[in-house]
Amino acid sequence: KSKRKIEILDKNMKVVAIICEYNPFHKGHFEQIKYIREYFAPEEVTVLSLMSGNFVQRGDLAVYPKYERAKAALKCGADIVLELPFPFSMASAAGFADSAVSILCRLGCVDYLFFGSENGDIESLDITATRLMGDDFESFFKDRLAGATSTSDSYASVRSEVYKCLYGQELFKTPNDILGIEYLIALKKRNSEIVPVAHKRIGGHSATASRAAIKSGQGILENCPPELLENYQNSLPVLLESLDRVLLAHFRVANVSGLTYCAENELSLTARIVKNAKRCKTFSEALEKSATKKYTHARIRRAVLYGFLDVHNSRLKEEPMYTRLLGANTVGCELLRRMKKSSSIPVITKPSDAPSEVRLSDQYECAERADSIYALACENLPDHYGEKPIIVK
Repeated sequence: KSKRKIEILDKNMKVVAIICEYNPFHKGHFEQIKYIREYFAPEEVTVLSLMSGNFVQRGDLAVYPKYERAKAALKCGADIVLELPFPFSMASAAGFADSAVSILCRLGCVDYLFFGSENGDIESLDITATRLMGDDFESFFKDRLAGATSTSDSYASVRSEVYKCLYGQELFKTPNDILGIEYLIALKKRNSEIVPVAHKRIGGHSATASRAAIKSGQGILENCPPELLENYQNSLPVLLESLDRVLLAHFRVANVSGLTYCAENELSLTARIVKNAKRCKTFSEALEKSATKKYTHARIRRAVLYGFLDVHNSRLKEEPMYTRLLGANTVGCELLRRMKKSSSIPVITKPSDAPSEVRLSDQYECAERADSIYALACENLPDHYGEKPIIVK
């Protein structure tokens, strides 16, 4: 257990963080929060969910708005939900993990980071993270990546090849193991005292299947906690297809070289996207024609949205300047008050409360621009959306 003493917190109250998307919130997420409370019983814990905003890591719009997803989490056991803002919420695994861990470390109150893993063995994940941070791996990997010429030589495939060559073992390839390793790397980089805890994921609950059911009109009743039935029955999904013609038009008139400064938009990929946008009548068709072994659908979607939203490459190399309170219950509100003494990163509760250096920054403006486009894809956002967090008594 963590040996750190945090003066502002009750020594018996542990703060346990989850980095999440809840896209959408389902029974698996409910079981994870329940498991966390059982893990620390009989001690009480405060569960903090650091959740992606309106754009998610697979290069897509979140299927429900961020405040609605936060409300679902609070109904099902979370105490406080903070936002991992755009553009970090849409970054690839390493950037997503690093920016999220950066926020948690600067909150100054988090004791544990809980994450699901297909492997579930924290020791083997930790060994892998240490190896990936080593000088031998870094040097070999950079040389091999620089010499990659095949159209199938993706970042992930080269990384796996180098790892196997050096250590005689396969690199973890399942998505939650990959993210877990990146969380460990991010914690080690910062010499953080946050204690990572991996728990083995139990099959049967899938956000991918839930999204597919929602988009097909079937809903997610089988995978939905009973507390959320009303929420989902009264909510309209937000779909990337809503922006289909807008995205297609943008890339039809785009200049390839003018887009290469945007995140994920290397020249060969951007040229493929622009070429196919001019030939196809839907964005989905252009996406299919642009995909290769090297360029996955998620990578292409990220490139498209970063290009459309004018996100400079340098933006993802920054540390997040802020996080936003999306919702809290009574316990979460108490933690929020304590954060005011411990946190070195602003926790914004409403736009007017944002410090001027944040509100006037390019990073904040970038996130606001993204949210305005998300709102364009929504059919039922209330007028006051984004003005204040969800407070559950």
